[in-house]
Amino acid sequence: WSNEVSITWPKEEPPTVKTEPASSLASTTATLNGVVNPNGFEVTECRFEYGTGTSYYHIRAGEEVLPNDADWHEIMAPDITKEKILQTV
Repeated sequence: WSNEVSITWPKEEPPTVKTEPASSLASTTATLNGVVNPNGFEVTECRFEYGTGTSYYHIRAGEEVLPNDADWHEIMAPDITKEKILQTV
């Protein structure tokens, strides 16, 4: 019999996010890009937020849950159009 107790403390560093330059730029569409390092946490949603004033729009970047590791994972929202943006408001 043992009276030892194991306690796991949450990691101190939250997920890290970096936005990358947009790609596939066209007159009416673009692809938003970024990378996420979960730093051991479960990341269940990634989204881009954008806007020019005090109101921001958002769009999800993929539907998958990222693994809770410490690697960088690419995220993107392809073929963004004005209509797609307005549908997510």
